[in-house]
Amino acid sequence: MSSESSKLVAYICAEYAIDDRLPIYAGGLGVLAGDILIEASEQDIPFAAVGLFDRKGFASYPPRGDANTEVDPRDFGFALAEDGSGKRVVIRVLVGEREVSAQAWKKSWGFASLYLLDTNIPENNADSDKNITSLLYPEEFDERMTQEIILGMGSVELFHALGLSPDVYHLNEGHMSFTAIALALQERVGEESFTDALTKVRPKLVGTKHTILPGAGLFFSKEQSQHYFGKLFTDHAVDHSEFFGLGMQSMDPNTFSTTEFLLRACIRTSAVSRLHAEFEQRQCPECQALIPITNGVSKSRWMMPALSTVGSDEDLWSIHNAGKKELAYAIKERTGQSINTDSLVIVWARRIAEYKRPLLIFQDIDRLRAIIENADRPVTLVFSGNAYGFDQTARDLLEQLMLLVQNIDGGRVVYVPGYSLALSKYLVSGADIWLNTPEFGMEASGTSGMKASINGVLQCSVADGWFGEVASEDCFWTLDADVTADSLYAMLEHEIIPAFYTRDEKGYPRSWIEKMKKTRNIVLERYTTTRMLGEYMSKLYFPSV
Repeated sequence: MSSESSKLVAYICAEYAIDDRLPIYAGGLGVLAGDILIEASEQDIPFAAVGLFDRKGFASYPPRGDANTEVDPRDFGFALAEDGSGKRVVIRVLVGEREVSAQAWKKSWGFASLYLLDTNIPENNADSDKNITSLLYPEEFDERMTQEIILGMGSVELFHALGLSPDVYHLNEGHMSFTAIALALQERVGEESFTDALTKVRPKLVGTKHTILPGAGLFFSKEQSQHYFGKLFTDHAVDHSEFFGLGMQSMDPNTFSTTEFLLRACIRTSAVSRLHAEFEQRQCPECQALIPITNGVSKSRWMMPALSTVGSDEDLWSIHNAGKKELAYAIKERTGQSINTDSLVIVWARRIAEYKRPLLIFQDIDRLRAIIENADRPVTLVFSGNAYGFDQTARDLLEQLMLLVQNIDGGRVVYVPGYSLALSKYLVSGADIWLNTPEFGMEASGTSGMKASINGVLQCSVADGWFGEVASEDCFWTLDADVTADSLYAMLEHEIIPAFYTRDEKGYPRSWIEKMKKTRNIVLERYTTTRMLGEYMSKLYFPSV
């Protein structure tokens, strides 16, 4: 093991997708965190990830069938974290005027461990404190703020209680920036200023900005900051206004931005694709030094096992069609609808959000019908995705999508509810085309396309996020960002559908299979978590001097 790989990485994140039944993730960020955990374990990298045990999960729409069912982490291989003497670890974090206690659940995969902080314990008398770790991403500001204080500052307290000394702390999004407060106060000596204390720990702090949207962090006023941190800084004889100045929003000196505090506190910060970094650098003075480290996906989690030993073109096509049949079975099981597995299957599946434009393909419904209802060259559209429960615009879009699906007869368009890890695996292996239609400049990375491509699924996308790095390759179809719907219809009519249905004398679409092989190779060579974690280690965590 090299000197770098023997160092302990602390990874602080709001969500982790490690099991469908463990409701501690909402979307792509959680799936990425789960993939990184898997990769760290496979590379034997000492990795200590910290999150929250949000026992009721995420308020998604449509609601999960088990939304009101609380789970027991012990059913998923977790055990209570203990200190060196074998005692249950209980940490305490000051939130406003009160101390909140939390225990931690731990699960390990080799050298990688995940710790989930849990406030539902007897040491907390108030139900409000016990319920802090109840919902993932609660809608109310006070609940969100309290969670982020518990996770950010509690992570540092947890490592101290466990006797662990991470060499680097990786903070994912501005939501995790309060980790820097706890580290600075822990290392502060005498009457040292908060800024000087933060400068001392700064070499251990790195961050990643995963999204270009304001939702990447919280914003609060000086009065709110005083409410949550006033006593903490008074107890430590620290000038509260000094702290507030370090997170002061560039455009509004009366507002604290956790994202801007993250960018100023960390020694290095990364974006999640080259285009993401460029976009941020144009928009944000604080983002000029963002390091572009494009996301990747776990090969062991997302690639169909049969593909690890694929040989001939015929083998690849056979494995792919087996994946289509498994997808059809999953759809039948969840919706009662049957899809034609001999048809071209196009999948649009991701979190429902306005900028992702889930309804774009329905812009010209008559032209769409003519495309998908062609008896000689049939097309099946499959949609899946959940909306944030408190995002009314997204909920309305999903309602419109389901209505449009119902109004097209013949099972040519289907919406599959219950978007999850398990369903995603069927979708990314059973699609022929993976469709992505975001507004250009709004998709920071887009790892779902990588998951599909690693299985040989071809991409049709706006050249945003990771796709902007590969759009020039001849195995991809790139949509015009300005007239995306017209571009999509034209590509389907004149390029994609003819390519899929052009077969040789044995019934194989040879040019299509060639694109599948090229697509897989691009992802396997450049877009796995092996490459991504390697870049984290060499560029973000422990760059060579």
